[in-house]
Amino acid sequence: MAAFLYRLAGRPAVTLPATPSFSDVPADNMYYKEIAWMASTGISTGWPDQTFRPLTNTNRDAMAAFLHRAVESGVLTLA
Repeated sequence: MAAFLYRLAGRPAVTLPATPSFSDVPADNMYYKEIAWMASTGISTGWPDQTFRPLTNTNRDAMAAFLHRAVESGVLTLA
């Protein structure tokens, strides 16, 4: 979902953090940039234990929260 939302937002420039935002998403993860972007925009806050759990299915409520935060922050616009 990180890659989907990142592409939907137009693949914006992202400054990658010096250290990964989530303990389970190392810099060599194929979606590191997209996940780092979600964290930097506040679209995703991850789990309370500072993980992202990239291999876990995205539930409907989490996806709704991602979309809500993306629209509220101006990252995405709905037409």
